[in-house]
Amino acid sequence: MQLVPTHEFSLVPPTTPWGQEYGGVNTYFTMPSGTQTINMQLGYNNWPYASNQWPTFQVFIDGQLCSSCTATATYFSVGGIGRTDVTMTYQADNGWPSGVHEFGLRESVNGNPVVDWRWKAVMVGSSFTDVLGYFDAPSLPVYILRDPPGGHSFSLIETNSTTCIGGSQSATLNQENSGWFKAKVGIAGEFGLIVSEDFEFYVEAGTSLSATQSSTSKFEYETCIETGLELTTSDDGTPDDLFYVSSIRYAYGMLTTVERPSCGVITKHANFASQPVSVISSNHYNESYIRISLSRPQKHSSLH
Repeated sequence: MQLVPTHEFSLVPPTTPWGQEYGGVNTYFTMPSGTQTINMQLGYNNWPYASNQWPTFQVFIDGQLCSSCTATATYFSVGGIGRTDVTMTYQADNGWPSGVHEFGLRESVNGNPVVDWRWKAVMVGSSFTDVLGYFDAPSLPVYILRDPPGGHSFSLIETNSTTCIGGSQSATLNQENSGWFKAKVGIAGEFGLIVSEDFEFYVEAGTSLSATQSSTSKFEYETCIETGLELTTSDDGTPDDLFYVSSIRYAYGMLTTVERPSCGVITKHANFASQPVSVISSNHYNESYIRISLSRPQKHSSLH
């Protein structure tokens, strides 16, 4: 980043209150959220320091010292005209809900604060909120081994083989079909809700199946099934698919995104985000067992 006339910044005493406007949104800088490194050039018409008094810098965000941020400087002074090149590494979320952070680069000499270079920036990018709650998903198929029709036909997955499939999650806030939207899954974030990159969500004692889930791209995930032993359907009777199912507990929050389509415009939107945290149960069933046992009407008794 270079401080140029089209963007507003201020040179102020370190005791100056925070929360200045710096000319309004259209003159704010654009900076990516997350952990980023930027380069700045600070110029001086008259170099104010002696050659043995090179300044040091600290990074402030919204008036608070950023302990995880760094600022290293290289100094140039020729004929009283000075320039300082600063490499600043910062860690900041996207400033939800405003989408803006106020930055300060505090200049000190011999440990004494001298001046603040301050500006505001639109923090484009996505950040996770903290965990807002948990929900338990019902038992859902992790994998279905289809049994083809025809006498003596069967399906087989060989030992130590891997099969991967892609998919996405959806969520809704109402009962209308049009209300469904894709939910963010399988993404690792630096702030708030940290979503697993690789989570084993099928765990059943005595079986030879292992299933993991990881992120692929925006709003999508990949499920991979690994077999330790041969899996096969029956080669007798009617087709009898084999269902592997798991019930998962999820943590949920929101994924917030800030964009800047033009200088004076900030757009903001949020999506549901979930993280698998534990396996509640895992089982495998034949289709015939599901039809006979699990789908059988339950009898209810009443006390008189």
